[in-house]
Amino acid sequence: WSKIWDWFVVFGPKLLWAAIIFAGGWWLSSIIVRLLRNGLKKTDIERSVVTFLCSISKYFLRFVVIVFALTPLGFQISSVFAALGAAGIGLGLGLKESVGNLASG
Repeated sequence: WSKIWDWFVVFGPKLLWAAIIFAGGWWLSSIIVRLLRNGLKKTDIERSVVTFLCSISKYFLRFVVIVFALTPLGFQISSVFAALGAAGIGLGLGLKESVGNLASG
């Protein structure tokens, strides 16, 4: 029991802080997406585009919340964002010619 208690004393506050970040971020992301949806509904944008933008925003914000919630537990977020940046550059370079052909007609 002493090992379990020692583990809880060391990681308990970190786990609690991670849970608070996760719950608060999840709640905040829901509010942001709801505000975005209500704002976009007042414009002349099609409903499918509004749904698409809100879904992308929701998943992106929740991914960021999960990454930041893992930070107090010792996960390094700089490597995650570096990998995402490299993937974004690769995707952009890969789609450059296709988007250019689409834009030119």
